[in-house]
Amino acid sequence: DKVKAYMYYQLSIEGGFRGHLGLDQVTSQTAEIDAVMLSPSAQGRGVAKASLTTLISWSRSCLELDTLTLDVISSNENAIAMYSRLGFEVSSLSPLIELHEGPLTKLVDAKPADKTTRLSRVRMSKEIGLP
Repeated sequence: DKVKAYMYYQLSIEGGFRGHLGLDQVTSQTAEIDAVMLSPSAQGRGVAKASLTTLISWSRSCLELDTLTLDVISSNENAIAMYSRLGFEVSSLSPLIELHEGPLTKLVDAKPADKTTRLSRVRMSKEIGLP
């Protein structure tokens, strides 16, 4: 029941690019908020909160979704706090390990035998359905 389309929104303020966010894994009832990114000039100005509030409202009223989910890395405490203030609750934690591939570092799901996990994927969700 998943839609193959990815909904992607560019955030432009005062004529300049300030970030993006999107919806992925869209079904008739749920979607995952994905690709939340702000430029340094937009951070700390309420841009993420305002953008997410608009996206949540639009997801409820136009897409008629019941639930939104998102993943965030456990070390991103500011984002977790903001998502919590917006009503998202932690629904699961998944340990991650870092894989170094040349100059790149990827975070991948840890296996049970991996003992050196420092980070986790924090899955958060919010019920948004109409009463």
